[in-house]
Amino acid sequence: MKIGTDSVLLGSWTNLADAGSVLDVGTGTGILALMLAQKFEPSIPVNIDAIEIDENAIADAKENFEKSKWSRGLRLLNISFQEYSFKSVDKYDLIISNPPYFINSLKSPDNSRNKARHSDSLTYEELIQSVCRLLNKNGRFCLVLPYNSEIKFKEYAFLKGLYCHKELLVKSNINSQPVRILMELSFIPQYNINSRMLVIRDENGNYTQDYKNLTSDYYLNF
Repeated sequence: MKIGTDSVLLGSWTNLADAGSVLDVGTGTGILALMLAQKFEPSIPVNIDAIEIDENAIADAKENFEKSKWSRGLRLLNISFQEYSFKSVDKYDLIISNPPYFINSLKSPDNSRNKARHSDSLTYEELIQSVCRLLNKNGRFCLVLPYNSEIKFKEYAFLKGLYCHKELLVKSNINSQPVRILMELSFIPQYNINSRMLVIRDENGNYTQDYKNLTSDYYLNF
């Protein structure tokens, strides 16, 4: 699986403040877990669990973790999020996810790609329910979704007691409509959302300064 802009945005945008324990849901090749691991100061203990249902992706993530100098404190688990949420005795200060998002759409012959991109294996409702079981009462849940899923997701989250505190709307270019939304949710009631807009490319097709500022810790050419 290729490294996508969605994960780069989410890993760059997510704040680790007060996050002593982190869970990466659907880690794939491990990009989000590795991005967050880089944010920890060397003197601070790292506790990042990364779960993934697909065995091929697990093999890739395992190799990436083993070869990375930021592998300290990473734990990889081959299990579905739904099952893990019932079995785990751990609670997390931060849960992060770039979840599957294609609903009722044409599928690829590649089964691993289908698991990563289609929500059959983890619906939004199951994602929220599982997050509620594992998130500490003062914890935060960060994720990226297609912009057209925003209302449906927020409504279901609200029914389960999760409130959106912060969001980033993402446009491919200045003239396009938003294509993605990054959200931070918690159990703490909040009705005034800190909302910002990010444009990835300018009118000349170059990365905007805002995009560079957000992701510069991870792109060598920025």
